[in-house]
Amino acid sequence: MDAIIRREQSTGGISGQLNALEQRLEKAEAALRVRLETVVANAKVRKGEISLLKTRVNGLEAASVEGDVSRRLSDAAVLALGADATADATLYTLGRRQDVEVFKELYHFSPTEIEQIDGRQDVLSIFVINQRATLVAKPATMVTPAVESAFQTFVKALQAEWGNTVDLTNKESKITQAYWQFRESYDSAEQNGDFNIR
Repeated sequence: MDAIIRREQSTGGISGQLNALEQRLEKAEAALRVRLETVVANAKVRKGEISLLKTRVNGLEAASVEGDVSRRLSDAAVLALGADATADATLYTLGRRQDVEVFKELYHFSPTEIEQIDGRQDVLSIFVINQRATLVAKPATMVTPAVESAFQTFVKALQAEWGNTVDLTNKESKITQAYWQFRESYDSAEQNGDFNIR
């Protein structure tokens, strides 16, 4: 009799554990669905921003009221989100965008190169690339000659030492020197309000 009672208790215990596991699995699936929906929504926003940038890069000014609204929405999106080379590169590698020249116009590198830089976890190089791209993408700003020159110096250093990363502890590194040159130039222009189109 005791064996039957123990078996029923253990069966109830296993059943309870299975129910708890099923509930945890359902919660995890729901959280995963929310994350997936967020990623898809973000990808759509990024895709839209690149399309609007493509219009700007090609010099196409929207003449219609709808185009003006789109441009204002694009300005708001860029101001809110800024450029994101890593997220945008993913759109190309997933095949959601094919206009690589537009990407290069914005970020100076191909999507594959951005993924390589990101793969090295070179967040400071990605930061520099995003800072300049944000200026390029915003219709109300411009890249000053000094900042563009510092960016080109940074690009040359990065390409010359491809595979290395910005290392703030290594003051002899050409990439690190170029990083600081860009930051100083960018910060100075920002303080002086030089990015704003008057």
